[in-house]
Amino acid sequence: MNNDFEKRLQRQPVRPVPSQWREEILDAARNATASVPTPRPTYGLLASLRHCLSPLLRPQRAAWIGLAAVWVVIIALNIASHDNSPQAQASRAAAVVSPEALQALQQQRLLLAELVGRAETYPMNRPKSLPPGPRSQRREASATV
Repeated sequence: MNNDFEKRLQRQPVRPVPSQWREEILDAARNATASVPTPRPTYGLLASLRHCLSPLLRPQRAAWIGLAAVWVVIIALNIASHDNSPQAQASRAAAVVSPEALQALQQQRLLLAELVGRAETYPMNRPKSLPPGPRSQRREASATV
């Protein structure tokens, strides 16, 4: 069937395009290109960033959309699971370590150090050394103009 059609096309003589049609087609093409404004090049950080990232992001657009959807679901679940009940707030407040618990922990560490036989113990609340203060013999450099 396709073969017959091709044979009929080969038998027909090739006729030139009428000059009137040619002029109409060229005029329509000129009008179409004249009415379309040429885009001005945009310069700036955003334009250059878009220009650099566009080839990287375009082929995997579906993957990026899927990743964004996953993040939206994760954030929604995180917000939905936030518990503001009084019981949850009380358990958060109880989780703060009291000074008595810290003191008991320090005593346990000291006892363990004694049992192990360390000569030196490291208390939790050792005093911090202060930076050296100003010296009276030191002269300050001053410039006179």
